[in-house]
Amino acid sequence: MRQGIPLREKSQHHGRPAQLKFGQRVIKDNLIEHKTEQRTIESIKQMKAEGLSLRAIARCLDQMKVPTKMKGKKWHPEMVKRILG
Repeated sequence: MRQGIPLREKSQHHGRPAQLKFGQRVIKDNLIEHKTEQRTIESIKQMKAEGLSLRAIARCLDQMKVPTKMKGKKWHPEMVKRILG
């Protein structure tokens, strides 16, 4: 608590709890890997290993027109950080 406001734990995801993580999908009530998104995750990891910043990776994904989990939204450095986290 800070100034009467409850603070969330640092490790808690503060996005929409019903939203699946990038790289996952549900088919017939089974959580499985989304193969296309898994390839995107590998590309993100490779770009980070090559020294690109989170902002540069997000810009690159936008330029390549890679869809986000929320189709139509642009990539944001925080999205990239969550995927790498």
